[in-house]
Amino acid sequence: MPRALAPLLLALLALHAAPRAADGGADPVSGSIQALGDPAEGKRRQAVEALVAALPASRESVIEALGDAPPEVQVHLIEVLGRDGSPPAIRALLGALRRADPLQASRIRYALVRHPVASGRVLEAWTEDPSLRTDEGDTITPAVAALETLLR
Repeated sequence: MPRALAPLLLALLALHAAPRAADGGADPVSGSIQALGDPAEGKRRQAVEALVAALPASRESVIEALGDAPPEVQVHLIEVLGRDGSPPAIRALLGALRRADPLQASRIRYALVRHPVASGRVLEAWTEDPSLRTDEGDTITPAVAALETLLR
């Protein structure tokens, strides 16, 4: 019986090792972030769950990826940060909210409203940051104002 299972076991090990060899041994967080752009929905879901499971270790990589990612990947990064709910994740989402298109802004507000107390505290401190002032002197964009209304 063990001899009959040996080829099957070797095949499974080879399949399991193949993706690692293909990506050059990259760390699982960057591999999961890359998988967020995969055409297969199942792989994208697995990548989101892997990033959430790796929190807080994956947080910085997810925050960095959020700024440069295409919109279809940002959706998943927003979900990960929204499920995180930590002050750094909330600050990253607030920064993304200022420059988001209406659809992404809606997704970000939804993610932030999941953590109303923490989001409210971070938003209050965040809006007082002088580096966020626009040319008109405002720190509150319409998207941020809508979030404040939702949190109240």
